[in-house]
Amino acid sequence: SGKLDLVRRKTDVRPLAKHVCDNTQRIDAGANVTVQLEVPDAPLEANIDAERITQVLSNLLSNAVRFAKKSVKVRVWAEGEDLVLEVADDGQGIPENAIDSIFERFSRVEAPKSGTGLGLAIVRAIVETHGGSARAENLKTSEGKPAGARLTVRVPREVPLPTASS
Repeated sequence: SGKLDLVRRKTDVRPLAKHVCDNTQRIDAGANVTVQLEVPDAPLEANIDAERITQVLSNLLSNAVRFAKKSVKVRVWAEGEDLVLEVADDGQGIPENAIDSIFERFSRVEAPKSGTGLGLAIVRAIVETHGGSARAENLKTSEGKPAGARLTVRVPREVPLPTASS
């Protein structure tokens, strides 16, 4: 609807990511796809809206499971001032003519279990409201063959300070 209010709190993202991965494995992926999670050993705190970031990770994961052959890998880490969430599948990748538009509303790539085309648009809206960005890229084998897709979101770990207007 164009309006998104965030309720930011200092949150350790690791348990949130584990919860989403466990639920996705149990409900969406089942026995066909394995969801692997990589998080740091130490707490990974960010000043985020935990409910919205849970929604981001859930949407990224359900999208990846839809296209995966056998596995989805989730990595969560801090890089500089950013929290980075990365979800990669081992499917056929994103058609080149769709890679720039998959975060747009109603953008869909054909799949056996196709969605509404809103999940990744919601991801982008939440991430941008957090002051972050989302991107997608195709993965290739060393021989240049399709090896899946990787979607990465970055959000600042701290609330950006408002800029002074001149």
